[in-house]
Amino acid sequence: EPYVLFTTAQPEIVSFAIGDTRYDVGPISSQASFAPYESRGTVYVPFDELLRALSLAPKRDGDRVVIQPQITTIDVQAAGGNARIAVLGGIALHPRLDSAGGDRLVYSFDGVGTTLAPHREVDAGGVRSIDVAQSGSVDDPVTTMTIALQPGTSHAAPGSDDGRDVTYNARESVCTA
Repeated sequence: EPYVLFTTAQPEIVSFAIGDTRYDVGPISSQASFAPYESRGTVYVPFDELLRALSLAPKRDGDRVVIQPQITTIDVQAAGGNARIAVLGGIALHPRLDSAGGDRLVYSFDGVGTTLAPHREVDAGGVRSIDVAQSGSVDDPVTTMTIALQPGTSHAAPGSDDGRDVTYNARESVCTA
């Protein structure tokens, strides 16, 4: 069975099989709107599903459509009094610390949008909640993440191994209650 494979920077493999509506994004399987097919030596895959798998989203701006990178995941892992927050997106993420006062951290991510829920209660490892908002234009989006901390929680700047994920690790310098 012929396959079409796409790789991402994470690294992760997105795979489609000709004639099968099932496709895989890493270890997760999903159903596509149609099965990939071949016609005259060219393979066609479901474009919308491919965009989602690559953390990209089509955004309409008048008569044109812009393919906009997205922040798709904010994962909070708590152990003891520490929290690790991993932010994943469709392109290299370059957070900018806008504000770090008292019980609140505000980071902005230029060039990426999001469709994540605007508010998430966390209450783990010194993190109370996370608020996410998108501003800017279709061509120049900005996603802002506000982390509400428990009183007395310390923090430091995030780091990244590969530029695609931004990891806030309490033990290595972010949220230690």
